[in-house]
Amino acid sequence: MVHPPVPRSCSSTLSTLETVTVDEVSRVIRLLPQKTSPLDIMPVSLLKLSADTIAPLIARLANLSFANGAFPSRYKVGQVIPLLKKSGLPAHDPANYRPISNLCTFSKILEKLFLLRLRPHVMNSENYCKFQSAYRKGYCTETALLRVTNDIQRAAGQGLCTALLALDISAAFDAVHHDTLLDRHRARTVFGIDDFALDWIRSFVTGHIQQIVVGSEKSTVFSSKSGVPQGSVLGPILFGMYVSPVGDVIAQHHVHYHQYADDMQLYVSLRPQDCVTIPSLEQCATDVSRWFT
Repeated sequence: MVHPPVPRSCSSTLSTLETVTVDEVSRVIRLLPQKTSPLDIMPVSLLKLSADTIAPLIARLANLSFANGAFPSRYKVGQVIPLLKKSGLPAHDPANYRPISNLCTFSKILEKLFLLRLRPHVMNSENYCKFQSAYRKGYCTETALLRVTNDIQRAAGQGLCTALLALDISAAFDAVHHDTLLDRHRARTVFGIDDFALDWIRSFVTGHIQQIVVGSEKSTVFSSKSGVPQGSVLGPILFGMYVSPVGDVIAQHHVHYHQYADDMQLYVSLRPQDCVTIPSLEQCATDVSRWFT
């Protein structure tokens, strides 16, 4: 029986957030993609043209938001549009649709400003999973593929076979449990995020409401009690923080692994005659599944 890993602690902390400058906001606005959300009160093209006028207002809003550890409630609204994953799929089957979430542009500007303060702290932490190839500068699907194939080829050079089990977390971003992300062995304990910075993340992930839109038809508004907002700027890094400690579970089984977002490869190398049963890989998959639930 494998014992639960001892929760990690963090040597550095992030409790207050640096002041947002007008120049910083202007840069964020000018780098926005030319895509206007249905929830926007003005098109992005006009926002860019009036950046010099609007940037001081957004900078003040951001500084008040960060200083009080509160994300504006009016920006906690998402509009979900279901689109077919692939043309030709039966339109009557809900499983064939991919939800596309739209958030207002001002929400994403605030998120980008917060991300500029959060990302260096998280990425420099010794507790961020070094085998996660998503959401990190210089890492991509190519680095994930190179690492796994290199390990398999090296094992083959030693006359060993490699058994690989691919896992995919269903509705991964929706599965993030808020209390676990914020207080229990994630943001506070593992990454040293506290005080106003932690309050801001708590305010950001809680209290969101959504509405499904199909053509001119709209569903009733419903609240999100778990997960990180789909289509958000901060969603990927918060998810990466959430799943980082799973490596401690895998390490107890002496199994190799690599992650790309919510995709995970577990693999072990062994002699061909030992391939009948692979208890370490089987038990590791069981424990990883239990860890996520």
